[in-house]
Amino acid sequence: MRLARLVAGRVPAVVLTLVAVLALASPAAAQQVAAAGPPATVAAWTARLTDVVPSERIRAAYALAELGASAAPAVGALRAALADEDPTVRYAAAWALSEIGVPGARPALADLRERAANDEVGDVRWIAAKALRKLGVAGARPGGEAGQRPTS
Repeated sequence: MRLARLVAGRVPAVVLTLVAVLALASPAAAQQVAAAGPPATVAAWTARLTDVVPSERIRAAYALAELGASAAPAVGALRAALADEDPTVRYAAAWALSEIGVPGARPALADLRERAANDEVGDVRWIAAKALRKLGVAGARPGGEAGQRPTS
């Protein structure tokens, strides 16, 4: 963890690579790397979701995930991040929405359904379906029909 903090402040490309690889292999490990930077508010992390550097967008999404339900004000920006050109950003955004939970992430259900059904990257379809299930959508699965309605 100390190494991640040291590298995060000096070599963004290394952090991008590390977080991108970890995000697909282990979301929990990627969250630790993403959270290694200085503490920031929900508003600050939300603003970083539109950063020009993909690693900053990924880091912001995982940091928001760590904040859980208190990151509900970021749901609109996370919904937009689900359409990001970078699949790792889309993955991280779906993960963050699942961690925000119900009722905060409920406005993102249609966006998550779209990602679960149609994203060109299998891992993004998978995490979107997992997020839907965590948010109470029965029968959500990657590809095809991604669940019809929340169970609650």
